[in-house]
Amino acid sequence: MRDHARQSLSEEQQRQADRAATRAATGGYDAAANILEQLIEQRPHHPELWANLSTLYHRLEKSELRDQALARARELNPDSIPALNLSGILALNADQPQSAERLFKRIVALEPDYPDAHYNLALIYDTYYQDLERAIDHYQNYLALIEEPDDATTAWLEQLKNALKRQQHREHAG
Repeated sequence: MRDHARQSLSEEQQRQADRAATRAATGGYDAAANILEQLIEQRPHHPELWANLSTLYHRLEKSELRDQALARARELNPDSIPALNLSGILALNADQPQSAERLFKRIVALEPDYPDAHYNLALIYDTYYQDLERAIDHYQNYLALIEEPDDATTAWLEQLKNALKRQQHREHAG
């Protein structure tokens, strides 16, 4: 779906969307939001624009605008990966791990190579459920999918593997 949505922008609109992404990547969230707001005036039925705008509003701590943009994105495309991801993050922030887990699992079902969903599932299994095996699986998937090394996660993964070995040893010894 994301490819279809991307193709539905004209070349100039895609350049503007790319410019917004570049601004956001360098911390220019206000400027990026302004660009997307202008694009949405031209393409009000484009779900990924709404999803990206909701993420920017989240970073700008504009929760009412974030929620409106997020609702619009999910209305236009219930399977919007960025919208599902932000919804999952908001569920985690609201201490609703079951809801977050459901959303991140949906992302993995739709797009198995989306690293953030694996990372967030790993956090849920690690932090909320203490399910080390599933946490390890998702941390490994995340690390395999990212382009740049994540030394902190790699080190944490090794600690979890060691903790799982100790847990399994205790279970077999007892």
